Amino acid sequence: MNSYIVTLLLTLSNPMTIIFSLGVFSASGVLLSHSSSNMPFLVSGVFLGSALWWMGLTGSTALFRTNIMSGRSKQLMFNKLSGLVMLSFGIVSLIQSLNLQEFL
Repeated sequence: MNSYIVTLLLTLSNPMTIIFSLGVFSASGVLLSHSSSNMPFLVSGVFLGSALWWMGLTGSTALFRTNIMSGRSKQLMFNKLSGLVMLSFGIVSLIQSLNLQEFL
């Protein structure tokens, strides 16, 4: 639970998180479309959604970590698989950027 609280405080104090949230709310027009009486529900919904996301993410990571770290061979396989996934994303991004250059 301490890790969650520290992560929550770090996330809340991150300037990029604040700027991103302000940008999303102002660009979507959601602030103008709701009355002031609905604002606490909107803010609570965003907060609860974020809190559930982080608890699910950290909880699944903790469970996954115990399985991965149980053996050296599992850890090596996980590292190779992670590298392959990142390499695949890089290749796809390169191909997409080359295809975009043709149209410019």
